[in-house]
Amino acid sequence: MNKKDCEQIGYLLSISYSMEELREGLFKMDQRIKPQWESFEEIQGRSEEVDKLADELMCERNPCSIHWSLLKKEHLKCTYKTALEDARKQIYGDDYHPNMFKI
Repeated sequence: MNKKDCEQIGYLLSISYSMEELREGLFKMDQRIKPQWESFEEIQGRSEEVDKLADELMCERNPCSIHWSLLKKEHLKCTYKTALEDARKQIYGDDYHPNMFKI
């Protein structure tokens, strides 16, 4: 990033009243930003879906009068790791591979 880019970003931040305005200004500044943003947005959306589905699976697989997260691990019929893996498989489909989540 050069000095001109920094000035343009500073200007955008000073005049943008919403995230949408800022986002559009950045997209105009460099055409490469929008495809990257879209990829991250898709991943984030999927991530939220996975979290929600994993919680639903845990509730289904560990029926109890209290929420599954309050149970001790040894009382769970299904672990969160298993539910998370199953949720990822359902959400990501053919794109899923266990190694894509390892750091």
